[in-house]
Amino acid sequence: MDPRTLDPRREALANKDWGHYLALHGHEEVLEAFVTLQDQLEGKEYWELLRDVWIRAEQIQPRDVWAQLLTQHEGARTAIMTEEERAHLASLPEQITVYRGVGNPEHQQGFSWTLDRQRAEWFAQRFLDQPIAAMFRLTSFDPNHKAEPVLVTGVVSRKDVIAYLAQRDEQELVVLPEKVKVESARKLKLL
Repeated sequence: MDPRTLDPRREALANKDWGHYLALHGHEEVLEAFVTLQDQLEGKEYWELLRDVWIRAEQIQPRDVWAQLLTQHEGARTAIMTEEERAHLASLPEQITVYRGVGNPEHQQGFSWTLDRQRAEWFAQRFLDQPIAAMFRLTSFDPNHKAEPVLVTGVVSRKDVIAYLAQRDEQELVVLPEKVKVESARKLKLL
């Protein structure tokens, strides 16, 4: 078959151009596309591509898939960060105070945390004018549920941080949820 007749995704797959293949998927389907490739990836390439997927996916669902992906090829996982991000992570104290802003108190534990309390408060408030189903791509939910912005404060050991990502000015820490010790969860005033 003439490669010019292939659709761009199939052509990227045929050429093993994994980055281009993933770039051809929108934020709602990039995780699924990565999962189809994961057995062909390893080490540095795996983590570099997973960084792009993490940033583009926007929602960290389904949690079990992310937990599995974030615990593969651990020996090369620093490749998810830039050199500057690795240096910044290394400069943080052994015990790090982290924040998480959520619009639903049920989502206090998660993979994504920040060093910036104000940024976490922004995350807690950002979807308040949208239906909760849109916020979390839920298929079944209580339509009467009202968003409740919550600022979660926790502590994580630096050795348990999978990544520090400076992109998008979020000062984001990627951590398995069970590695963060939640110290407080404070409801925020609705804006």
